[in-house]
Amino acid sequence: MAGVTLSARGPEGVDTFRLSRRSATSPEVRIEVDSPSFCGLPRVVLAPDLDPACRVAAALESSRKDLAYQNALPHALWLLEG
Repeated sequence: MAGVTLSARGPEGVDTFRLSRRSATSPEVRIEVDSPSFCGLPRVVLAPDLDPACRVAAALESSRKDLAYQNALPHALWLLEG
């Protein structure tokens, strides 16, 4: 990821969140918030680039209280057994 901008309209106006990686190989991601309801101080977090297996595992993570997850779980377990 080089960068992404997310915008959402809430009851207090538009919130904009910008994430940008300092360089293609850097694990540091800068987060900037432009919002009437959130702190706007920029911050840096470590988010190393994941290999394909870790990306798939992260994409499959879900809340155990999620109805779609609960419905799919028996099928996933069945597929893993075979």
